[in-house]
Amino acid sequence: MPDGEPPRLPPPWLSVSTLAAARAARRPPDPFTRVDTSKAVHDAILAHHPALPFTLIGEAAAFVLGME
Repeated sequence: MPDGEPPRLPPPWLSVSTLAAARAARRPPDPFTRVDTSKAVHDAILAHHPALPFTLIGEAAAFVLGME
């Protein structure tokens, strides 16, 4: 049995394209941008799911930001 916690699964409603966009927003390509990483991830998720409640956006952002 491997040590540590089991890997977290993404929320079931989170699409692959949303996950990819949020992961891309996690690492801005320009090192001189002053965009907060958390806000960039939230904005990427919101762009794909504009009617999503903020609690679910927060859940998805926490998942993406917690990934390595």
